[in-house]
Amino acid sequence: MKKLFDKQNKYGIRKLSIGVCSAVIGLSLLGAQTAYATEASEPSSQPNSAGAATPAVETPEPVMVDSAYAEASSSKENAPATNAVDADINTYWESAPTGDGEATTLTVKMSEVATVDKVTYTPRQVTTQDPSSPNPKHHAGLLTKGQIDYSLNGTDWEPVAPTRIDGDSTGRGVANEDKTFSLGANNNTRVINFQPVKAQYLRLTALESWANNLPARSGVVTAAQFIPSCVKPIEETPQV
Repeated sequence: MKKLFDKQNKYGIRKLSIGVCSAVIGLSLLGAQTAYATEASEPSSQPNSAGAATPAVETPEPVMVDSAYAEASSSKENAPATNAVDADINTYWESAPTGDGEATTLTVKMSEVATVDKVTYTPRQVTTQDPSSPNPKHHAGLLTKGQIDYSLNGTDWEPVAPTRIDGDSTGRGVANEDKTFSLGANNNTRVINFQPVKAQYLRLTALESWANNLPARSGVVTAAQFIPSCVKPIEETPQV
């Protein structure tokens, strides 16, 4: 007598561009097993407890700072503005002394439009060699108060809104209500956090600096690092 069903195993497999994926599910019916192959798909949105789809989390892609571009209102010889974005803490930008009412600025550029929410600032790490200064071994040109503006085109500017200062051991690192920030007079690296903006240019305006034990504005500002933290903007997907 013939068997009502012949036992037969079937497997399906498909080669995908990201590798070979397969899943085999066995089902039992009347003592016989039939294997079905289902192709594994790429991760997709999963329903949450409310039944709505939860979108997959995207990892922001970093945007590079243009190390060939940096402009300053003034620079001393052998201390150009590009030293602030060359990723070398041993080099630095130093401004020339300014007159009363003159602003000292440093402008940097991202390789493309990016979302920016913080800047790493480090003053110069070498000491002044001017023997005529009151304290020739002190770090001159320490930024103590400033403002950061952002722009998409390098022409139209708006101030960022600082939220906090990280890395200021003096306790004087403060995000001020007037969209300026204050720093303690030391040569530590600080991170100036602000509300995220979409920009390709950032401009630092030095409002106060400290040098040679003179707490008033010195007119000289330095930066071994002024490097934005930036990523490609993530376009929001409209919810259906």
